[in-house]
Amino acid sequence: MSTLAAIMQLLVAAAFVSIPVVRHRFGPAAKAAAVAELRRQNVRPEVLEENRLRFDAGGHETAAPATVAVVMAATAALNFADADLAQLLTWIFSSLVLLMNAAIVYSNLTAVKSVETAFRRKGDPELARVDVAPFLQAAEAAFPRWVRAQTYLRNTVVFSGSAIALSNALLIPRRRADGRMEQVLRGDSIAAKGLLHVRHSAPRSHTRQRRRRPSTRAELRPTRRGSKWRGCPGSG
Repeated sequence: MSTLAAIMQLLVAAAFVSIPVVRHRFGPAAKAAAVAELRRQNVRPEVLEENRLRFDAGGHETAAPATVAVVMAATAALNFADADLAQLLTWIFSSLVLLMNAAIVYSNLTAVKSVETAFRRKGDPELARVDVAPFLQAAEAAFPRWVRAQTYLRNTVVFSGSAIALSNALLIPRRRADGRMEQVLRGDSIAAKGLLHVRHSAPRSHTRQRRRRPSTRAELRPTRRGSKWRGCPGSG
């Protein structure tokens, strides 16, 4: 049973669940700070709603991490049950989670450049006037300081948990092969013991027969007095 992989996948699921939870709790404050910064830059705050830019847990900000959490929890259940599909699904989904989280980390590290590019793609001239760096700093300052530490912890859990689950999935075929080999060797040992028992028991019966033969010959040995056989019916 792939218990270790299942536990790691449950931790990864919990890490992704924390994303919408934090955004739901502190998203409104971040949006208020971002709106205040837009007003300071003489940009209409309504431009956020018009371009579907949000800081709360609505839309894909909840759907995406929730989907990942459900998939990882289902894969963990299959690993707990030691299902045949568990290994294949672990390879697929844990690999995808690693790549997805790597993309998220890269996006966070290059947040200013990514948002500037996204604003330009919108084609809204008012969005193009937004000074992105102070805009994002104002929104980020609305979150508590521990959220940054929680982000580091979440990324560590996702990367390490997915890597451990993949490593465990790699070792499963080897463990099963070792188990089959142990069963084969155990069967051969039992067969060898049975054959050895047969070989040891056969000479004993042969020895018993050889011990009985002298007594039979002695009974059939002729006497000196005549040609009659001692021990035969009708003799004497």
